[in-house]
Amino acid sequence: MSSGPTVPANPLDQEILLIYRQKGPLNAIKFYKDRTKTDLRSAKEHVDQLVAVHGLKKGGGGCTGVILLFVVGGVLYWTIRNRNL
Repeated sequence: MSSGPTVPANPLDQEILLIYRQKGPLNAIKFYKDRTKTDLRSAKEHVDQLVAVHGLKKGGGGCTGVILLFVVGGVLYWTIRNRNL
């Protein structure tokens, strides 16, 4: 059994997941809402369920990694600077 994301059989759902990965959840919801002429709540629920079923992580657009990079960089800078004093 694979632990990675699966591919939906429905071409519309495949496109939604592609948009979700490339442009984020809001664009995926808007795409689904516009394509199916459904209300916003139903569109969000569909995209959320699709993301959960196919193993994509929700949210977290990389902010944690950027913050960690700055913290580590700051610590290294401080350490190097104070060594030379």
